[in-house]
Amino acid sequence: MATPIKYISCLVFVSLFSALNTFAQFSEQDLIKQADDLYDKGSYAEAMPLYSQLLSLNPTNPKFNFRYGATALYGDADKKEEATKYLKFASTKSGIDPECYYFLGRAYHLNYQFDDAVKAYEKYQSLASAADIKEKEVDLNLSMARNGQELLSGIKEIKVLDKKKSSIETFFRIYDLNDIGGKILVTPDELLSAEDKKRNHKSLIHFRGTGTTVYFSSYGKNGKTGLDIYRAEVLPDGTFSEPAPLTGPINTPYDEDFPYLHPDNATFYFSSKGHGSMGGYDVFKAGFDSRAGVFSSPVNLDFAINTPDDDLFYLADSLNGLAHFASTRNSKQGEIDVYKVLVKSAPLEVTLVKGTFFNRIEEKRRLAKISVIDATTNQEIDVQYTDPATGDYVLSFPRGGRYKFLVEEKEGDKIHAGMVDIPVSQGVKAYLQEMELIASAGVEKLLINNLFDQTYDGDVLALAQKMLRQRAALDVNFDPASESIPDQEENLGEQDPALAYTDVGFPVGLSNEKILEQAESRVEELKDRENEIRDLRLGASIAANEYFSEAESEKAKADSLVEYAETLEGDERSKAMFEASLAQLNAQNALKKAGNAKALGDELDIMESESASSYDAEKARIDSLRLAIDANEYNDLYLALKREKDIRDAIDPLEANA
Repeated sequence: MATPIKYISCLVFVSLFSALNTFAQFSEQDLIKQADDLYDKGSYAEAMPLYSQLLSLNPTNPKFNFRYGATALYGDADKKEEATKYLKFASTKSGIDPECYYFLGRAYHLNYQFDDAVKAYEKYQSLASAADIKEKEVDLNLSMARNGQELLSGIKEIKVLDKKKSSIETFFRIYDLNDIGGKILVTPDELLSAEDKKRNHKSLIHFRGTGTTVYFSSYGKNGKTGLDIYRAEVLPDGTFSEPAPLTGPINTPYDEDFPYLHPDNATFYFSSKGHGSMGGYDVFKAGFDSRAGVFSSPVNLDFAINTPDDDLFYLADSLNGLAHFASTRNSKQGEIDVYKVLVKSAPLEVTLVKGTFFNRIEEKRRLAKISVIDATTNQEIDVQYTDPATGDYVLSFPRGGRYKFLVEEKEGDKIHAGMVDIPVSQGVKAYLQEMELIASAGVEKLLINNLFDQTYDGDVLALAQKMLRQRAALDVNFDPASESIPDQEENLGEQDPALAYTDVGFPVGLSNEKILEQAESRVEELKDRENEIRDLRLGASIAANEYFSEAESEKAKADSLVEYAETLEGDERSKAMFEASLAQLNAQNALKKAGNAKALGDELDIMESESASSYDAEKARIDSLRLAIDANEYNDLYLALKREKDIRDAIDPLEANA
C-alpha cells in the first residue's frame, strides 16, 4: 500500500528540521570561531558580516553586539553611526570586555560626539592594561577627541570636482599630475632603514627628477618617535644622498607621513597624527624657506579636508587651483576615496535650531514634518521629522536670513506656514525654538516661538552630527564647465582687518597684534610648564634608579652576611644575622622608595605628554593667528581671532573681556 502523501510530508519536515537544527548548532560555533579569528587578526571588514549573522541569532548577546559594533566601524562606512547603538548597549552589560569602551570611544569620535568619546576613552583607560593602552594609542586618541571641538570651529566650504574609490595600495595612481609634474613613486629600497624593512613600511614619494630633493616617511633607526619625515638629495647619477630627518617643527613624537613640496618650493604639505590632529592623520600646511631650509609651524587645513578619520597625501597643482587628497572617511577597511577639489575654500557659516514641537490639542501626537524653504531663492533646504516621543527636532541653515517653515502634524490635515528670521552668525552656532499647535476659537493654529536670545549650551557638534557627516562626505558638488577655476584666492571680506578683533568681541583699545602678543605669552607659559614637568620626571627617574641600586646593594650585603653567619657560632653568628636583617630591611625600604619614585615618574610622563600635546595645539593655533595677521585677510583673521576669543572665554571669561 502506498504511503499517504500527508505522512510523507510529515517525515520530510521532521527530518529537515532535525538536519537544520544539527547544522545550526554546528554552524553557530563555526561562525563564532571564524569571526573571532578574523577579529583577533584585525580583519574587521571580513569579520563584520559574520558577527551580523551571529547577532541575528542572538540579538541580546553582549559580546556579539560589542564585536558587531566594533567591526561595523571598519566594515561599512554607512554603519558608523549605527555602530554606536550596538557598542553602547554592550557597554551597559556586566562582564563585557573592556575593549568595548575603546571601540565605543572610536564610534563617538568618528561621529563627531567628542565629549562622549573622551568619556568612553577614559573609561577604557581605567580598565585596560598599560600595554593595551599604549598599543591602541589611547592617550593620543583622547588628545585628538579634545582637539576636535576646537578644530571644527573653522568649517570650510569645499568644492568637489571628482571622487573615486580605490584600494589603499594603489590609490595614488588616480592622482592627476599633469599640472604638477613629476611622478609618484614607492620608496626605493636604498632609502629604507632597517627598521622600515622590519616593519614592512614604504612611503610614497613625489619625485621631480635628478637635482631635486625627495621627501618621504621613515621609522629611522629605532622608530621611537613613530614615523618622521625625511629628506634626501637626488644625485646626478640617479642615486640618493644619505637620508636625514627634517629639523624644525614638522616632526612630532607621533606619526608624520605623505609629504609633498609644492612646485613653488615655498609650501609644504604633509599628514600627521600630532600637531593637534582631530583624529588619525590630518593634512597640514607649512611655509618653507628653501634658501635657509627652514619650515614654519604647520597649520591644520581644517574640516572638511580633515575629519576624525585618516586624511592624507594632499597634492595641489602648480597654480594652486586644484588639489587631490585621499581619505578613509567613507570607506571600509582596505579602501580609500580620492578627492579632486578646488584649493580655494571659504569659511562656512552653519546655524542650527534645536526645537521642540508641542501639540496642545492632542498631547500624545508629537510627530510632525518640518520643511524649510529659503525665502530668497524659494528652494527647499531642509526637511526633518520631530521625535514622536519628545517632539524634539534639529534644523540646519547654510546662512542667516529669512526662511519659510511648513509644518504638518502627521495625523492632521493642514499644513501650517510661518516665516522665521535666522540670526547671522559665524562658524557653527545653535539656537533654541519652540512650536505649539493650538486651537483658538475652534481653529487649529501654529505658534512659532523663537528663543534666539538663547544659544544651546550643550555639545553643539554632537547636535550637528548629521550636518557634519553630510559635509564630510564631500560628494561631487561642482562642475568646472559651469564656472572658471580660480588660480588664486580672492578676498571674500569687505570689512577692515585692523578692526577684526572688535568684531569678534575683544574690547576696544586692544589690537590684533596685542592679542597675538598676549597669546604668545600664554603659550610660552605652557612650554615652561612642560619643561618643569620634564625636570620633575627626570628627577623621579634618577631617584628611582638610585633607590633600585641601593636596594640591590643592600640585598647583596644581606646575602653576603647570611652566608658569612653560616660559618660562625654563638654571639658572633647572632650578630651577623642581625646585621643581615638590617640590610634586608634597608633593601625593602629602598625598593619601596624606588617603586614610589617610578610610579611618580610614570604619572609625570603622562602629564608631560598631555602638556606637550596642549602646547603643540596652542602653538599651531597661535601660528595660524600670526599668519592671518601677516596676510591681513579679513575672513581668515576673523576666524583665527574667534578661536583665540573662545579659548580665553573658556579659561577666564572676565579676563577675556577686560
